[in-house]
Amino acid sequence: MKLIAWCLVISAAIVVAPSCKKSKSAAEGGSQSGGRARRTLVGVEVTSLRIAELPRYAPNGEKWDSWAPGAAEPDVYVKMVQLENPLFATEVIEDYSFSEPVVFASGIPFTVKAFTTDIRVEVFDEDGITADDNIGYFTFNLMKYEKKEMVTLSRPDGTLTLEIGLRWMYQ
Repeated sequence: MKLIAWCLVISAAIVVAPSCKKSKSAAEGGSQSGGRARRTLVGVEVTSLRIAELPRYAPNGEKWDSWAPGAAEPDVYVKMVQLENPLFATEVIEDYSFSEPVVFASGIPFTVKAFTTDIRVEVFDEDGITADDNIGYFTFNLMKYEKKEMVTLSRPDGTLTLEIGLRWMYQ
């Protein structure tokens, strides 16, 4: 009788052992709880970029283009920099009137592949003859906002606010 029990145990082990081989981790394309395969993040697409708030005056209290002949309002654009390398630059919106948000369209959408590295977003007033005025900047890491469709970056005083639309790309 003991021999038959031993044979049953060995037979069961032979049947079960192949299914007990080491399974892949979720990061290797295996499954996570619930039996669904985990997808790997491969990039982040910037789907929209707009300035919701912009300060009317430079830090010295003057209008942005007060020294530019014939200019009345700031000519704004945005640059994104990652690891001191240019990532993206918008078109220049001339004579921004402050009546509605600045919506940038040129070159959008674009994809960020190095999504774990900080990005510096800088807002400028283009001056043409003299150096462009840095209106303000933000530094952020996309991973802090993982799976969010909109990132809002704002100064504590509310004078500068950027809104960045995102689409998370998984494989």
